[in-house]
This record gives sequence, C-alpha cells and structure tokens, in this order.
Amino acid sequence: MKLFFPGIILFLIISLSNISSQTRDELDSLHNLFLNIRGVETSISPEGPSATEENLKCGLHIINTLQFNMSSFSQDKQELLKVLLQRPSAANSLITPGGKFKIHYNQSGPNAPAYDLNQLAVALDSVYNFEIEFLGYDFPPGDSLYNPDLSPNEYGGDNRYDIYIMNLSGLYGYTQFETEVQPGSSRFTSFMVIDNDFAGYYTSGINGARVTVAHEFHHAIQGGNYVFRTDDTFFYEITSTAMEEFVFDSINDYYAYMPDYFQRPSRAFPNNNGYNLAIWHIYLKEIFGFDIIKRQWELMRNNRAIRAISNSIEERGSVFEFEMARFGIWSYFTNYRTISGLYFREASFYPALIPTASTVYSPPSQLYEFSGFPAANYFMRMVNTSNNDTIVSIFGNGDIQNAIGNTIPAQMADYTLYSDTTSGDYKIGDFYSAAFNNRGNNFWSQADIVNNIPLTGDSLQIISQQLQDILAFPSPYRYNNPQRSGESIRFSVDIELNKEVDVNIYTTSMDLVSSFNQTTKPYILRDPEANIGRQISIIEWARPGNENSENLASGIYIIIIRNGNDYLKGKFVIFND
Repeated sequence: MKLFFPGIILFLIISLSNISSQTRDELDSLHNLFLNIRGVETSISPEGPSATEENLKCGLHIINTLQFNMSSFSQDKQELLKVLLQRPSAANSLITPGGKFKIHYNQSGPNAPAYDLNQLAVALDSVYNFEIEFLGYDFPPGDSLYNPDLSPNEYGGDNRYDIYIMNLSGLYGYTQFETEVQPGSSRFTSFMVIDNDFAGYYTSGINGARVTVAHEFHHAIQGGNYVFRTDDTFFYEITSTAMEEFVFDSINDYYAYMPDYFQRPSRAFPNNNGYNLAIWHIYLKEIFGFDIIKRQWELMRNNRAIRAISNSIEERGSVFEFEMARFGIWSYFTNYRTISGLYFREASFYPALIPTASTVYSPPSQLYEFSGFPAANYFMRMVNTSNNDTIVSIFGNGDIQNAIGNTIPAQMADYTLYSDTTSGDYKIGDFYSAAFNNRGNNFWSQADIVNNIPLTGDSLQIISQQLQDILAFPSPYRYNNPQRSGESIRFSVDIELNKEVDVNIYTTSMDLVSSFNQTTKPYILRDPEANIGRQISIIEWARPGNENSENLASGIYIIIIRNGNDYLKGKFVIFND
C-alpha cells in the first residue's frame, strides 16, 4: 500500500561536494531506501526515513547517486543494484502522437498502468510543446546516438525519449542518467520511470502521471543539456517542481510540499529539498519572465546553483538579497493574509507562513539580536505592547559565498526598533524607525510590514486588501499620440478637494517609478451623450516619466495614493510605441 501523509512530509536530503563523496553510511542508507522503493525484501532497515513513512516524490538523487557510486558497494550489492538499475522490461510500447516519446508498459501484472495511456501520451506532447517549443529548451540527447554498442532493446528501440511504467513504492518517478554525452561534460542520456497508478499519493491517477512527466522530463533536459551534480539537487527539484505548475496549472501537486518551507522559511536555500520551494521559480517568473530560469541553467554549467541564481538576477539589474526580501513579502501574504490580485496568483491556497521569531516590542525602543543563514530570509514578528501594532521585519541574506558548501554558517545581526520616525537610520511607516547592524555582512536587504501593510524604507511598496480603485484617464496613455503630446494622466479619487496626499507610482513588480505630493483639485467630467458634467476630485501626473524625466516603458503601472491612514490604488497602461 502506498501511503502519503500531507501533514508529515519528510525528505532525505544529502548535500555533498561531488558525486563520489558520499560516506559509507550515506550510501548504505540510499541503497536500502532504493530497495524499499523497488519493493525488494530486505532484513536491513533503511537509515533515515523509509519509503513507507514519507513521500519522496522524485528519485533523481537516490538512483543516480547509487549508479555513480556503484564501485563503492560490495560485490553482492553491486550485482543486485546492476539488475535493479537496468531499464525495466516491458512487453508493450506506445508512441505519442507527436512522435517524440515512447511509453513502455505491461498490460497485466503488478506494473500494469491503472490510468489511460492515451491521455498520458497527450500529456507528454503537452510537456514537449511547453518545455521545448514554448520555453526554448533543447530536447535531451538521444540515447541511441550515444549507445552504439547496445542492442535496440537496451536503449528503448529508437531515438525517442523513453518512459517506463512500473509499480514504485512511495515515489512518483525518477530520471536515470546513462551515458555521458562527452567525457568530463557531466551531461548524460537518460530515461524516465514513473509509477503505474499513483494510488494513495497527494495526486493520483492520470493527474499524478501528468505532473510527474512534466517534472521528470525537465530533469532529462537539465542533466542532458546542462550538467548533473548531486550537491545542487535542491535546485534541480525547485525547477522541475515549478515546471509541473507551469505546464499543468490546474493540478497543483506542489501544494503538498509547501508546508515544509512555510513552517521553516529561514533555512538556507541549499538546505531545502527543493520540492518545497517551487514558489521561488514561480516568483522569479512573475518578476522577470521565464527566460531567467533558462538563463540560470546556462550559468549552472560553470557555477554552483546559488551563484547561478545570483548572477542571473544581477544580469537583470537587481541583486539576490533584494529579491530574497521581496520574495519574503510575497511568501508572507498567503493564506488568510492574501491580498487579492497581488503576489502569488494562488496565494490563498498556500500555507500561512510562520515567522522565524515572534516577540514582544516594548516602547520606546528595543534591541533584538538574531542569527540568519545565507541565502535565506529571516522573519521577525514584533507586537507593540502599547497599542497592539504588529511589525514584521524580513531580512534577506544574499551572502552567496557562504551559502556554498557542505556547512552553511549562521550569521549574527542586530536590529533596533524605535517608536518614532527619527531615532533610527530609516523610517518604517508613519510611526516607527529602525537601525540594522549587519555585523560586517553587507549582503542583507530588508522589508517591513506594519499591520499587514508592507513597507520598504520610507516608500510604501505594497498595499492592503481594503484599498479602493482609482480611475485613470486617458488609459492607455500614448507618448506618440500627437493629439495628446505632453498631456498628463489624471486620476479620479474619492477624496475631498484641496486635500494634500502622497502619490507613488510603481511597476507591477512594485519597483518605485515616481513619488510626489499633490493637492486634490476639481475636474469637470462630462457625459457627451447627455451633455451633462459633474465635478470630481483628481490627481494629475504631468508628462509621465521616471525620476530622470525619461519616458516609461510600455506596460501596466500601479498608482497608490495615501490620504492620512487611508490608501487608494489603481492600475493604468502606458504605450511607448
């Protein structure tokens, strides 16, 4: 029987410097775990979690670590592993309509599929269309081209990518690498093995098969076209789990693994299993687009994963620590904290993030000492005893160098909160300020949230759920329209006349474009058909541009207007064509 416990999801994570560096105990643990997955009876209990106590999801690390360390085992164990690591035997095969994949299966017996293979074939073609045609990844290297000495049956019969269906215990599937494409390249041909029914898993039947082939096929792309190394397994799993959501948006198997991150969000990225951090690539995709993920894989050929992430972000004009802190804001506003229309599209279905530390703040000031890991966020929640204000400070640690290695050290920092806007180094909203001492680590970025309104420094960056809409006109605004040359954008606001307000303009990724103060003024809005006019309050942005008076790029922009303790928001469009 296959068991899945959504509330208790444990994962076997081994992060080591290279494929052959596993210790004897670690290899024996993987060996015994693999025997359990394949249903082989053994009198030896596997070290660490067993396949019947957890859902491992993907066997990429287990299977390939065993394969590349075969010589480290005794002769008896080698003989057994060689048999188990062979391609599964199957009497039947089915070629997908697109002709790129071959599904190998048995019609009867314990490995017989319990879902519709024609639906699986269509799913595989959908995976190809999205990951290869749409995202632009190259198809994995063909196995027949690099195995000239093998018989056709030993490499699936042709150059199509092979998927084998068999009964796996506690595992959705795995991608197994075979032949190195070029000596020293760490790129390999591969095949895929997936479960025959997914019974008892978080996602069962054909939907379980759909997300598994989306997940595993990208592993084939990763290890076939870029590089495979076991010490960055977390990054392989981040990408492949996010790929499930990108290809099959409605299935959401990745929900099962999210509690592991949301309950402990302050672990260094490499110390996560990766399944629980699919939202990191979902976040990057929303901020920068799909291409940044592909660029990270290009950089992975010569860089460790964390450095590849950081370099790809810097190429786009940002820095890792800033994106960590902004990712922290996105991660915080989930579940009951969700802000409709902002941040993660499926945020209301995600778990509620548990802050790293929850403490009491006693005015007029208080010093906090804490330690945070590189490549991680630290969430500090403080409740003001005098007025019940809740302040959440998010510290993003972007120290790349110390995030690489077998041991990732925690780093100390000091944070002082003040009940005024002048005592600290920077303001937090209208009533607080703070000082941050990074103790020599210059790779920190910070975001603050006061009563569920997030702030960064002096600028309101994110808005609360209760904000009202603002009407913008003209929208879209076109720079090249001669009839509107130099014309301003007007924003109708439900605020009395002659009221001074703060105005902030942002991109959809909440980058500040412009900030100014203005007094609301009257405007006669006419209905041309009825020839009737009515007076409204407006804010006017003359000749929209950035702080250097340069034209803005085409796109959607967000306006946030603060009127005392009230906030209004709206969206408008600019065309710079």
